Amino acid sequence: MSRLQAYIGPSVNSYLELMNRTYRNYDPGKYIYIQLCQLGNEAFLSDKYIELMYITLHAWNMNSRGACLVGYKQFKDSIRKHEDRIRKLSYQRIESVGLANVKDDITYLFNNLSVVPETQKSRFVAMSKTLHFLCPNLLIPMDRKFTLQIYGGTADGTIEAQFRKYWRITQDIQQFVSERSLEKEIDLSGWNQNIPKIVDNIIIGKGMG
Repeated sequence: MSRLQAYIGPSVNSYLELMNRTYRNYDPGKYIYIQLCQLGNEAFLSDKYIELMYITLHAWNMNSRGACLVGYKQFKDSIRKHEDRIRKLSYQRIESVGLANVKDDITYLFNNLSVVPETQKSRFVAMSKTLHFLCPNLLIPMDRKFTLQIYGGTADGTIEAQFRKYWRITQDIQQFVSERSLEKEIDLSGWNQNIPKIVDNIIIGKGMG
């Protein structure tokens, strides 16, 4: 059993329903995220998609409360620099991928994408959200308030240490997905845009409950 399943217990559906009913309704962060996912189906990694990614990071508070993003041009240029690697990963799905086969590419992007300034010690949350936008069917967005309370509370230290924590969580998330049938929960009109976000929504619902 995954650590997440042990934490969530049998009430997955009720937590998911609670989150979707009450979390950030009428909030720009929700509507921009839906637009981003819809645009990704038509124009993934277009200039508009990258711009909307950056806006969504702002809407998800990645440029406030101590967090700080690099400027938009630096952000965009970094994604363009690593576009081939990103596109290769973007086709993968959490429910079917062999994580060992994609670990090197994910490690490289976690370490090298320019999302936060080099002087900012923690890149864990901002990178997890950025990687979710780049690999929406593969990687889950994570935060300190909800995700990390399940997995030890902190994600500090060196970039290497932060990635080790990120990877352990990703492995546990994949095990959780293998224990559930989540595809039926996809709803393109709301938060449940893809399976990784559905898992995030369950975690948020549990934290709210």
